[in-house]
Amino acid sequence: MNIIAVKCITDLTPQVGYDYLIDLGFTTLVEQETNADGSIVSDINQPLALGGLTNGVTNMEITAAFASLANSGAYNKPILYTKVLDHDGNILIDNTPEPKQVFKPTTAWLINDAMQDVVTSGTGSAAKLSSGMVVSGKTGTTSSNYDLWFCGSTPYYTASIWMGYDVNTSFNGGTYHKKMWAKIMDKIVEMEGQDVTAKFPACDDIVTGTVCIKSGLLPAPGCTTVTEFFAKGTLPTKLCAAHKYIELCADSHLLAGPNCPNKVKFEYTQNDDGTITLIGATFTPPPAFNSTVCNIHTTPIAPEIPATEAPVTMTTYTIGSSVNGVGGTITGSTAVVQGGSAVFAIVPDAGYTILDVVVDGASIGATSSHTFKNVSANHTIVASFTPISTTATTTAAPLP
Repeated sequence: MNIIAVKCITDLTPQVGYDYLIDLGFTTLVEQETNADGSIVSDINQPLALGGLTNGVTNMEITAAFASLANSGAYNKPILYTKVLDHDGNILIDNTPEPKQVFKPTTAWLINDAMQDVVTSGTGSAAKLSSGMVVSGKTGTTSSNYDLWFCGSTPYYTASIWMGYDVNTSFNGGTYHKKMWAKIMDKIVEMEGQDVTAKFPACDDIVTGTVCIKSGLLPAPGCTTVTEFFAKGTLPTKLCAAHKYIELCADSHLLAGPNCPNKVKFEYTQNDDGTITLIGATFTPPPAFNSTVCNIHTTPIAPEIPATEAPVTMTTYTIGSSVNGVGGTITGSTAVVQGGSAVFAIVPDAGYTILDVVVDGASIGATSSHTFKNVSANHTIVASFTPISTTATTTAAPLP
């Protein structure tokens, strides 16, 4: 999700991100310049994390940058020739690049491993090679569908495909650029007779560790766990606090009161400073939400009806929930009073992640919760899950 990249560059500072890109050979970035109208532009800001650049980048330079991730963090400047000889075979110009270590090998390995999931089960699945050779990669789409990118690596080569127009034009390119990348790389595998079982370079300083799947800390009794890769020395040392629960009003997101018609229970962890973090929430809770009772629903839900009055019949609707296959759970089917709301939480099991959520036959994406508001009809919600890939690389191969 884009928000994660923006939060990351904000914590590190945009200047650090900019300096890394300069080390990776990008020459089109703007440190600071003044336009004719006096306005000042700079690429040292948060949009840098999402490719929001003044002048963009070239295909060759972004390919060389991605190659460093597959090359254990070592950057090689792109060249079109290696040397020039005279008629006697003497070297007149030696243009062989000298590798420059930009990322720690462990950092490069972890990113490259994560990008393999992009191709096996993510947005880059159309770039899978028919030969079965492992691929890591990243898709990219700019605003208004002006540009489509796929930058990918095999254990032998890194290549990038850009699809677009010289003048920004919206278009629907579909998956053509990913399929084009796969066809080209498959042909190279065939023509060069490459070993389709080759792996990316191994890294001795990568270890595995079991953590709580929700907090990322060392598991305590009752935690759902997952085994992940870590750089040596970065395994968590703090034990996960016992998961606790809080019940909030689905409308105000404050503590549920006795008159709240729709309540949702959240699991939470408590931070060192005493603040609590809701697990699986898709909203930002208001200040003091865990100590303030809902101030919206102050009228009792079902006041007593005098014996002389006939009971009022309220229309209710059914929201049916189910899981497609295995891999997780979803809040059970429920009946909702007309005009009411209901929140459904989707929770994957250990080793699984949310693949998709379908509401009334239409996909709403891999969300961890969904709220039905102002209910006036029956509804259905179905959750699907997919296993998390944890394939490790162990065999070194030729560097890209």
